[in-house]
Amino acid sequence: MTRIVRIRRPGALTFVVGLATAAWTAEFSATAFGWISAHSEISRAAWKVQPQALQDLWSKPFRLPNGKESSRPISEYLISRWSGAPDSAASRKSRDEFLYYEGDWLYHYFVFSPEENRGRAERGARWYFEHIIAAFREGRSADAARYAGGFAHALEDRSCPVHAYDGYAQERELLETKYADRGLQDSDKSFRGDVRSYSAVWFVDDQDVKVSIAGYQPKPLGDTPEKAAIEVARRLQTISDYTRKICSQDPNVPGTFLNEHLKDKWYGPSYFHQCGPATVALLEKMARQSAYLVADVFLTSYRLSGPAKSLGRNRIESRELAVERRERLDPVKYVLKTRSE
Repeated sequence: MTRIVRIRRPGALTFVVGLATAAWTAEFSATAFGWISAHSEISRAAWKVQPQALQDLWSKPFRLPNGKESSRPISEYLISRWSGAPDSAASRKSRDEFLYYEGDWLYHYFVFSPEENRGRAERGARWYFEHIIAAFREGRSADAARYAGGFAHALEDRSCPVHAYDGYAQERELLETKYADRGLQDSDKSFRGDVRSYSAVWFVDDQDVKVSIAGYQPKPLGDTPEKAAIEVARRLQTISDYTRKICSQDPNVPGTFLNEHLKDKWYGPSYFHQCGPATVALLEKMARQSAYLVADVFLTSYRLSGPAKSLGRNRIESRELAVERRERLDPVKYVLKTRSE
C-alpha cells in the first residue's frame, strides 16, 4: 500500500512524500526513514558559510513558471525543495533532468560494492560539477542551485544511519545479530517483518535535528571538475565510515548511539521513530559531516565557474523541459569520452 503523507515543517515548504508501507504484524506497520527535515538543515548550514558573492547570487528572487507560488529567493528553493528532489523523483518514478542517472539508477542510494559505489559517485559528481559550472557561467543561477540541490541530497544521505549501511548489508546484519538480545533481530522490529532486512533501530525521527557549521571555511575540492569529483567520492566513503563507526559502538556503553536510541521509542505503529535529546545530539554530529562536504561542493562549483554573467534565462523558467541530453547518452561513455578530450 502507498500512503501520501504531507510533512509540514516550520519555515519550510510542504513536502509530499510517497511512503510505501507494509504490515509487520496485525497491529504494526512501519516505513524506512533516513533524513527528511535534516536535508534542509544540512543544506542551510552549508549555504550560510558560503562567500558573500555566492550568497548574493542565490538570494536573487525567483518564481516557478506554474504561477501558483510567489517569488522567493533562489536559496529558499535550494534549501527547502531542491535538496529533496531525489526523494520526489523516486516517489513519482519519473526522471528529473536536473538529476544524474546511469540507466535506471539515480544518483541517490549507493547500494553496490565500495569499489562500484566509488566509481558511480565520481562519475555523477563530475556530471553535477560540469552542469552547475555551466549554469553559473551562463547566468542561470537558479538552474545551478537546482542541480546543486539534487547533488547535495545524495551527499547528505550518507551521514544518516540507515543509508550509511547502503552497500554494507552484511556488516549491518552481523551487527544486528550480535545484539539480537536487544531486539535488533525481532521480526516485529524489522522492516516489513523480515529479520534479514533493516532493524527499525536505524530509522530515525530527525525533526529535532539542528545543524550548524558556523565558522567553517569551505575548501575547494579540486581545480578541475574531474579532480573535485574524485575528492567527493573519497569524502563520501569517509562519511559513511564515520557514521557506521558511531552506529556500531557497543549498546552496553553509556552515550553510544545504540545505547541511547534503544531507550527511545524506536519501533511501533508510527511513521517516525522517536529520538531523545542524547540520540539527536549524535545525529547532529553525523549530519555535520555531510554539511562540511556540501559546503565545499557549493564553493567549488562557484569558484570553478569564474565570474558569473548577468542573470540569464533558466531552463526551469521556460516551459520547454525537454528530455535532457544525457538520456540520449550513456553517462559512463560520456565521462570516459570527456576525459580523453
